Amino acid sequence: MKLYLITDNADIYAGLRMTGIDGIVLHSEAELAPAIATAAADPTIAVLLVTGRLAQKAQVQLMAYKISAATPLVLELPDRYSTSRRNSAIDWE
Repeated sequence: MKLYLITDNADIYAGLRMTGIDGIVLHSEAELAPAIATAAADPTIAVLLVTGRLAQKAQVQLMAYKISAATPLVLELPDRYSTSRRNSAIDWE
């Protein structure tokens, strides 16, 4: 089982890639829904990390996975654009 990152920030991708976490950097909003669906369908992915701005754009799709699927566990990582929503995000405070 592995962790997988979906982000729109190349710096976050590079940093997590150095720790061994694979992922994808998206360049348009049209890529978001297919990227989430592909990652959620992969049985080897146990935890899906999505950065804040993308998580806000795909809130409905991500909540559907959170409610109905056993895996992957969907976690929102705050980025410089996101505001803290303690109920659904990993927070640094």
